[in-house]
Amino acid sequence: MDWDNNVQAYLSSVDKGKYPEEIRPKYCNKCCKEIFFHHHAHYSRMVYLLASQQEIIIHRFICPCCRHTESYLPSFVGPGRQAAWEIHEEILRQNDRGVPLDKAGEEIHPPAGPFSSKTTARWKKYWDQFLHNKETFIWQWLLRHTPHLAIPVGKQKAKTALGLLFKIWPQKTAENAGLKGVGLLQRLYSLFNKPYPVAVAVGE
Repeated sequence: MDWDNNVQAYLSSVDKGKYPEEIRPKYCNKCCKEIFFHHHAHYSRMVYLLASQQEIIIHRFICPCCRHTESYLPSFVGPGRQAAWEIHEEILRQNDRGVPLDKAGEEIHPPAGPFSSKTTARWKKYWDQFLHNKETFIWQWLLRHTPHLAIPVGKQKAKTALGLLFKIWPQKTAENAGLKGVGLLQRLYSLFNKPYPVAVAVGE
């Protein structure tokens, strides 16, 4: 799904009048029926990137049986968030290099930033918990698809679990052309949250 990897590709494939058919749910998590959802509506939301801001269209689908609705979010941003994963990644990479979270947040320029220390600390907590819960599965996935990863040692050895993933991610993207331009955090999020759409309440 290259069209889902970044904002520019998404905008070329999704607008108010079009969307890839693959995002249409084919199973209802509420009534547990295998059924094609009907297109229900669309709405716009603002996404903040490192160098810009962009309005995108999100399409909503509805189960014809129970009226449960689901919306498909692109992989570069999470539910209820305006800052794209690339902003999270930039701040956490800086923090892994020794830059305090508050300073890393302050260095994100408008229109996205700057971000407060409270916000960046919340993001760090989220990703620390994410890795704590899923680290085993992440490594199984990495080694299954890229068995010859070179783990940094000596002076290049990472100090944290996230720092290690940052160091080896270029090896993964070099072996998979489909990941070109995709950040580590974006891929980790989508690994556990796609292709399942985000459930939303009717009228949200």
